[in-house]
Parts: sequence; C-alpha cells; structure tokens
Amino acid sequence: METNTERLRRIRGKILQLVALNHEQQGTQLDDIHLWDLLVREGFDVSQNYVITRLEELDDRSYLRFESERNDRTGEQSLRRIKITASGRNVVERLSTDIAILIP
Repeated sequence: METNTERLRRIRGKILQLVALNHEQQGTQLDDIHLWDLLVREGFDVSQNYVITRLEELDDRSYLRFESERNDRTGEQSLRRIKITASGRNVVERLSTDIAILIP
C-alpha cells in the first residue's frame, strides 16, 4: 500500500512531467483546472484544491511558475499560465534529483 508521502512524491512528479510535456509540445499554457483534468484522466483521485496546493509546493521549490488570481466575489483561487522552470526541467530529465519528487 502506498504511503501518503509516496503519493505526494508521485503526484508532484506527474505534475512536473505534464507541464514539461506541454512546454515541449508548445501547447497552450496550462491552468489549474486543465491540469486537474489531466491528473484525473491519469487515474489520480484528487480535488482542484489539492492540485493547487501541489502547484504551490512546486513553486516554492522553484520548479514551476504561475500567475495566481483570486475571485473577490467567491474567494476562489485560480492559477494560470503554469510554466516549468529550468530547475523543474532538470528534475524531469533526471539531471538533478529531489527526494520530494518521484519521476517514474
């Protein structure tokens, strides 16, 4: 059975891989809703807020960058224009490692 820490590591890795692939294919920049949909399609049982928290963690580690917006009326937060940094690409390409991230 997978521990919570292993699941976090795996999801962080998958998020980095998806953003890197989107960058590589020169796709439209992702937002949190699109990324959430991609993760659900990959079989992850996660909420939109869970995805936002993981994105914020990856931003804290300087692996991703994004623009954050808050709807004053609803209080909902959205993350737009998600892009991978050079450090994030290095982790995906296994040129550097981070024990908090699992790249299969």
